[in-house]
Amino acid sequence: MWEITAPGSVPTDVIANATTIVPILIADRTSQITVREINRNQQTTLSLKPIPADEKLIAYTIAARAAANALFAGQPKSSIEITQADLLGPSPIKWECADALVLTLDDLSRLNDIARSALLSSGVTIAVQNDGVPDDRWPWVKQKDLWILSQTPIGLKDDVVSSNAYSPTYSWSTALSADAKKRIGIAAIFFTLLCVLVLLWPSKRRPIVLLIVCAISAGFIWLFRDALVPVPTRIVRITIDSPALAQTDTWLYERPMRSGVQTIPWDGWTRPILTSTEQIQNLQLNLCVQRDGATSFRFMAPDKQTLALLHRDVKPPDMASLAAINNAPPSDLLKDFYPLEGMTIESATSNDSALWYTARLTRATTQPSSN
Repeated sequence: MWEITAPGSVPTDVIANATTIVPILIADRTSQITVREINRNQQTTLSLKPIPADEKLIAYTIAARAAANALFAGQPKSSIEITQADLLGPSPIKWECADALVLTLDDLSRLNDIARSALLSSGVTIAVQNDGVPDDRWPWVKQKDLWILSQTPIGLKDDVVSSNAYSPTYSWSTALSADAKKRIGIAAIFFTLLCVLVLLWPSKRRPIVLLIVCAISAGFIWLFRDALVPVPTRIVRITIDSPALAQTDTWLYERPMRSGVQTIPWDGWTRPILTSTEQIQNLQLNLCVQRDGATSFRFMAPDKQTLALLHRDVKPPDMASLAAINNAPPSDLLKDFYPLEGMTIESATSNDSALWYTARLTRATTQPSSN
């Protein structure tokens, strides 16, 4: 087991028996990382070399090397060679730092729709070397010898620290919802009826049975407490609609009523949004990578404190779930993180206890010309 740490970053715990590629989520500027092998108590410090802003980073498979050399012609670029095995696994997030992923059609078959959506959500261009269009479900564009799938994400991208992201929770009351009160009421009525039946039972064993009923009821409430009183959540869903690709951002806010360890899978493009880098330590936030590549966030959730998570999907409009609309005023979150100029804005508040606000932004998209 390895632990990767750096100042201003989320610690990464890696469970692996061989060489592997893992992501590091950096929340602040840093110049080095420390890799520690826990079993042997050995550590190595590695220096980080930032890539200039105008330089492109290209990842390519061996069979697509020639095509990778032709991409971003005339621009400074760095490249790394990967294997098909590197593309396998439940999460493609280890490649989201690249500007482009250059593949063959056989390589592309290793990337399912979730993986493609996650890469596009990061602004990664997927380029495929093939004579014909790779598939008819995604809006591929031919550029010379490559088929290109790309999207410039709108909104928050690299930052994981922003106090403005918590604006939807400023007036949030986490009082019990009507559904939670109903479930608690039903459980209380059921418990009361059991107690009455026991008290009406003409037996000397009545006190013992009553104690057993109380103990079983207390255990039932403890085991199913999350179902009776779920963690209060608030969701804001924003869709940027266009003819080629639709981007859907789902902002999830959770405010646990008691402290405890929580694990959230890094499913596709997902980010914890923090109020400050100090919150990483306060939450004991870790990124956990399992042997099969499955990645998740683990943290100690303090009671009655809110944590924000942002999940993004980029898909063709017919595959995306678009927001429902009733023309509510734009929220502060919408104004703070999304460029509204030139957009048609349709937004809505919701009576749903979790889905608090939805919005749809529509923009005109011009497809690149084929070369």
